[in-house]
Amino acid sequence: MTKLDSNLEYGKIPPQALDVEEVLLGALLLDPDSLDNTLSVLPDDAFYKEAHNIIYQAVKTIYGSGGKVDLLTVVEGLRKTEQLEIVGGAFYLSQLTSRVASGAHASEHAMIILQKFVMRQAIRIANTLSEEAYNEGCEPEDMISKLFHSVNDLQSILLSNKRGKTLGEVMDASIQDYYERKKLRQTGQTLGIKTPLKDVDDFTNGWQDSDLIILAARPSMGKTAFAISAIISAAKHGKHSVMFSIEMKDTKVGDRILIGEGSLDPHRFRGGSLLDDQEQAAEKTVGEVEKLPALIDDAPKQTVSDIWGKCRILKNKGKCDFVVIDYIGLVTPSRDRGKTREQEVSEISASLKMMAKDLDIPVMILSQLNRGVEARNDKRPKLSDLRESGSLEQDADVVIMLYRDEYYNPGNSIGVGEANITKNRNGSVGMVEFNYNSSLTRIYDQEEVPLDDKPF
Repeated sequence: MTKLDSNLEYGKIPPQALDVEEVLLGALLLDPDSLDNTLSVLPDDAFYKEAHNIIYQAVKTIYGSGGKVDLLTVVEGLRKTEQLEIVGGAFYLSQLTSRVASGAHASEHAMIILQKFVMRQAIRIANTLSEEAYNEGCEPEDMISKLFHSVNDLQSILLSNKRGKTLGEVMDASIQDYYERKKLRQTGQTLGIKTPLKDVDDFTNGWQDSDLIILAARPSMGKTAFAISAIISAAKHGKHSVMFSIEMKDTKVGDRILIGEGSLDPHRFRGGSLLDDQEQAAEKTVGEVEKLPALIDDAPKQTVSDIWGKCRILKNKGKCDFVVIDYIGLVTPSRDRGKTREQEVSEISASLKMMAKDLDIPVMILSQLNRGVEARNDKRPKLSDLRESGSLEQDADVVIMLYRDEYYNPGNSIGVGEANITKNRNGSVGMVEFNYNSSLTRIYDQEEVPLDDKPF
């Protein structure tokens, strides 16, 4: 049974354009100048008819080795690999060249063939998943993960073949972006999403679209407090924010927000003994915070594909401008076994960077630091302290490391922390001091008074 016949199993002919395939191959044999655009568009097995794939490969082989592509060289190349008769002989190739006069429309024909190829691949994926779904031993998480990666692969094929921008177009966009930044600066606004700290805004111009931000520290330094403050700050400025709290239950995140935003006594709140005025403050805070455009997702064992899929759905609804993931060490790796933890973290961080770029949103991921920090006299963290994978540093656009001297030296720098910007791909690096409240549930600019540090 031929490839064409085998695809008639369900009574439908798969998407294909045999006439266009013949015209394109004829154009490539007649007009080598059309090869550059075509080779950058079509993957190796894009043609529906197998003979056409073989001819296309022969053309690519000759072109790639610096040879001249024409009817004679392709015929000879196929003869040497003993494939000439398989494709229909020299006569069939000569028929292809008789169908066109030039390669003037080769790129348009290549895009038609690519679209048909992607549609066939989509059918293949759907059929494979359908068969797996009937298998009683099929794990839904595995099937969804395969679907996600397959769809991303198809999207990559399409996106990788989109025309790039000319230098003139890039320069025009660059100068327009500058004037937009100038306008925002003159009106006291931030280009990106406002961070919890004004001084961090000065370094980064806010959280920037498509950036991967690493927030790293040793335990008890305030990572979650900073992350929650980032979510609340973004939401207060009208940005839809999503926090994937893999480590902490959503109600515990809510407790921290309520204590921090309401300036509540944490001990009385957790013990159910708030004074009357504090209960009123709590009720008022709930009324204010519940209106903010933010979501907390505390589902355990989430993979990157789980997170990416959820964010894509929200983005399509206009409800995903900023994402925080707490924390990378709890993101479930892919089902591919046999990888080291460093390889898993590398894959996760690279995928999250791709997610940020794909959805064009800033993505912040929290990360632990190596225990080696504790052995040093100066326990301020460095880039080399990033745990488990150097790829975190490589993939990140911004790396912020938190430090509280009070934790290591009680009595020193009480209520004062440091946010050390150790990497900033599009700006300068430096250290920002900030204040935090006694319950470590809220991060403040230094000039702001932490209200809940007053005695209760």
